[in-house]
This record gives sequence, structure tokens and C-alpha cells, in this order.
Amino acid sequence: MSPSQAALAHAILAGAQDKVDILRSIQPYLIDLSLRENPVGARIGQTLEDKLDILPRLRAFGFRNILLGTLDYAMPDEPEVDDDFMIYLRDHQIDTSGCFAFTDIGIAQADGLFTPSPSQLKL
Repeated sequence: MSPSQAALAHAILAGAQDKVDILRSIQPYLIDLSLRENPVGARIGQTLEDKLDILPRLRAFGFRNILLGTLDYAMPDEPEVDDDFMIYLRDHQIDTSGCFAFTDIGIAQADGLFTPSPSQLKL
């Protein structure tokens, strides 16, 4: 191997090592979806009582990022168990740090005005 080929090989190896170091430093951001109301039939997780029972278990297990629910953006005026759950958490001042709720995105107009969706207003 010539000196220039060896230098190129060392440079490639150093670049690969830099990429490995970046990958080693990545802290994945995982969001637990156990509380999300299933779109398909499931016996557990579909009632307010189930959700109230599951949340402390997720915390005890060590989950730090938890999806509380997905508010129905197709029919936001129809109450769902996720609505009841989030209302309960709010009304009982239960710690929701690290928790998320998903909604639609609302409407941004060309003039910069933003109109939140009914689901965002509900949240």
C-alpha cells in the first residue's frame, strides 16, 4: 500500500469512527403509546378506569415520555375516553410532566394568522 493509499484509508477510518462516536452519543427519544385508545378492538385501555390504572404503572416502569391520547380531529365535538382522561388528569392536578397529546395542526393563513382546530382548543 502506498503512503497516499494508507493516508486515504486512515482518513476513511477516522470518518467512520466519527460517525460511530455520534451514534454512541444519541439518546433515543421514545414515547410510550400504551394509553392510546386502540383503533381496533381491545379489552384493556378503553375506559377511564383502565387509563387511570395504567398511567402509574408506566411511571413505575420508568417511562418518561407518555402519550396520553389522540384527540379525535375528524369529529372533535364527540367526547371520547381520551377526552375524559385528560379532563380527569387536569381536574385532579395529576402530574403530566413528560406527557403528550396528539391533535391535528390547525390552520395557518397566508397573512400569518393561526386558527387552532377544535381538537387543539379542547386540549
